[in-house]
Amino acid sequence: FNEMISRLEKSFRHIEDFTSHASHELKTPLTIIKGEAELALRKDRAPEVYRRAIKVGLEESERMLKTIEDLLMLAKLDYEPMAFRFESFDFCKFFNEISEQTGLLAEPKRIRIHSFTPDRKIMIKADRLHLRRLFFNLIDNALKFTPPDGEIHLDVKNQNRWVVASVADTGPGISEENISRIFDRFYHGDTQESGMGLGLNIVQAIARVHRAEIQVESKPDAGTTFRVILPKA
Repeated sequence: FNEMISRLEKSFRHIEDFTSHASHELKTPLTIIKGEAELALRKDRAPEVYRRAIKVGLEESERMLKTIEDLLMLAKLDYEPMAFRFESFDFCKFFNEISEQTGLLAEPKRIRIHSFTPDRKIMIKADRLHLRRLFFNLIDNALKFTPPDGEIHLDVKNQNRWVVASVADTGPGISEENISRIFDRFYHGDTQESGMGLGLNIVQAIARVHRAEIQVESKPDAGTTFRVILPKA
């Protein structure tokens, strides 16, 4: 009976947290959409004004959809860890595929991608889909803050019972006082562009389920390195 009450309390807390976070993050884009629509309808305007209002509405709608998807993902990670499907696979092959796709994402900003993986198999047991999301969230973060003509280094090292994968950028870096807060849900640092502040929180949640450790090394104006330390199979 006590265990049942505990599970119910946990469920209620998750519902309360989800509702609070969703309402907080959706309020701003909805306010923007409402404001743009009211402004456009207040009197007859030129066609480009209406096109701008529609464009803003579409952009804010996309932000809301991304927020909802991320919130649902976090709720699932927090409350349904059994939804993960663990399988054994070669991490080097997996990471090389991610590196190749990163090169395509980096082309528009002329960012150079440098990648290194050992010439041998390193087997891990993980949920391939969620682990892929973990790394692409880190890479998306690196792409966002690395200036044009900058560099991103994707490296894999084999260390005893662990495999260490790093994502390093040449962006503005993170101040020491902010490093401890970057994984907080909805945290926005001083150098961040507009966003929902959920990407790194999702990274941390996925790492936790995989019994992985995440290390961050950064200094202002000297770039940032994220290291993901995963147990081998």
